[in-house]
Amino acid sequence: MALYRREESVPLPPSNAEAYNTVCQYCTVGCGYKVYVWPDGLAGGLKSGDNAFGIDFSSPQPPIVGFSYTESMHSTIRKRNGGTYHVAIVPAHDSPINPMGNHSSRGAVNAKTTWSDSRPTQARLHYPLLRVGTEFNAIPWDAAIELQARVIKGVADKYGADELCSKIYDHGGGGGGMENTYGTGRLLFTGLQMKHVGIHNRPGYSSETWGTRDRGVHELNYCYDDARLADTIMLWGSNAYETATVFFVAHMMPNLQGATKDEKKTHYANGEAIAPARMVIVDPRISATVNV
Repeated sequence: MALYRREESVPLPPSNAEAYNTVCQYCTVGCGYKVYVWPDGLAGGLKSGDNAFGIDFSSPQPPIVGFSYTESMHSTIRKRNGGTYHVAIVPAHDSPINPMGNHSSRGAVNAKTTWSDSRPTQARLHYPLLRVGTEFNAIPWDAAIELQARVIKGVADKYGADELCSKIYDHGGGGGGMENTYGTGRLLFTGLQMKHVGIHNRPGYSSETWGTRDRGVHELNYCYDDARLADTIMLWGSNAYETATVFFVAHMMPNLQGATKDEKKTHYANGEAIAPARMVIVDPRISATVNV
């Protein structure tokens, strides 16, 4: 049985739809997205002037390079005023991170994670639940936070900080990876003096590739512009084309194909063509990145 009911068509946002900028909620790449919101019962037309995308849909889009708007990028929500609205979340072509409108398969379903009373997201909690015996009882947020804080403090006071442990997300998403992780880290490591922490899919607070920190190579320590500016790019055990597609296609590929200095932002004074960057891949497997 399908998790969602399939749609025969996806409505286009009208030209006067509300428009917002956001970033993908998943990884630290921070790909830009456009959010369009409009009331149920309205829809944009196929001509470029009749929809908020400004794209002519009266003829098929070019394969691969056409404007991407799929079923997974559309959702319906019920807003606080009781009305039903459409939401479309599509890759932003004017984002410096994914300038060609590239997106990951996860980013393509951002719209499906919005709340709706007709999808599994309806099960979201409105209030914290406190278990008393075999029953869960709704309690106010302030009471839940105070109770949790008192339990943590009680354990630390009686047994010491070594008896505290936590399971948390690591880099986060929604463009808040650094800020969210920093705040959480300060609370756990500095405020609570906690030593035992495991991140989202790892038993320890560690790199995504075991052993790299032992060799002095720390993860998440570069800017994506580096891939456009570097003379040599080295991938060690990294199938970047499949696992970091936007990073590879939008930032490494232009450099590997001999981008001009002007295309490499404004870090250079002039725009003459330069030699393509070199790529060194250290990997025991023949991956898609090697083939590309």
